Amino acid sequence: YKEPKGDIIANGVILHYDGTGWKNISLPTIQSLLYTLYPSEEKGKYYIQGSSLDKKKTWLPQLYSFNGKEIDLVYEDQIDDFKLGAQRQINGESYFFYDRYISEYSEGKFVKLINTSDSKYTGGFEGRSLKDLFLFAEDGVAHYNGTDFQYLFNVKENHEIINITIAETMIYVVVKNKENQDYYIYKGKLKEEAAP
Repeated sequence: YKEPKGDIIANGVILHYDGTGWKNISLPTIQSLLYTLYPSEEKGKYYIQGSSLDKKKTWLPQLYSFNGKEIDLVYEDQIDDFKLGAQRQINGESYFFYDRYISEYSEGKFVKLINTSDSKYTGGFEGRSLKDLFLFAEDGVAHYNGTDFQYLFNVKENHEIINITIAETMIYVVVKNKENQDYYIYKGKLKEEAAP
């Protein structure tokens, strides 16, 4: 919400659906926007990705740990050193795009698994396993098969990948035209799932 002086105050909110209705989970005041929640490797704990505004009004990516009642900040990017990208759940495990790697977060640190540093990948990804990933790139979508990266298709100049969704045997890619704000949805049929 906006304060009368025009300052923007953002408080994180978590809503829980128990099968009959929505309930607000009471949180301490954290001035962050929270936007993804995935289970961690520990039963009953979750990772939540969020971001907050710094003094220069720059959004800083954050990672929280949440046990259903309490929320703790475990990582925050520093200004001019952005490392944390998307968070996704694949086969029940949480993965992160961190410092140009697909990584896991374990025992208080990011464990780097797949190096994407020789590419134009922008931090977003989706997949069915670590050997079957689809990555957002500056100019299209690429696929990682466990060994190699290969572009599936390129987007036109002034277009960007906004989202990739996998639904059973289909993949949907949302592309935005940055000039006129038009959105396009591409769909494709997936090959048989790669082994995990």
